[in-house]
Amino acid sequence: LRPIAFALALCAATAGLLAPAAAAATFDEALAVKRSGDHTRAITLFEELVAAEPRNAQYLFHLGTVQGWAGRTDEALATFERALQIAPQDADVRLGYGRVLAW
Repeated sequence: LRPIAFALALCAATAGLLAPAAAAATFDEALAVKRSGDHTRAITLFEELVAAEPRNAQYLFHLGTVQGWAGRTDEALATFERALQIAPQDADVRLGYGRVLAW
């Protein structure tokens, strides 16, 4: 049983170490897609990131921005409001929220 327990512990530890790298790659991909102008795909990728880390204001900022660009103003406002609850002093989030309000 000991070798099996060790193998399971090693797998669990490895999975924990790989998760941040996988999330970073997904974030990089989402940013690249955002920059390419594929709003639908960027929204999907940022929604996946937010689902994995719902209190990440940076992910919410990018999601709200792309939602706004896609004309999904109500969703963008709701997303920015969530981000403001998490990071009320974040200048980027505040500016993004104001920008969507102006649209």
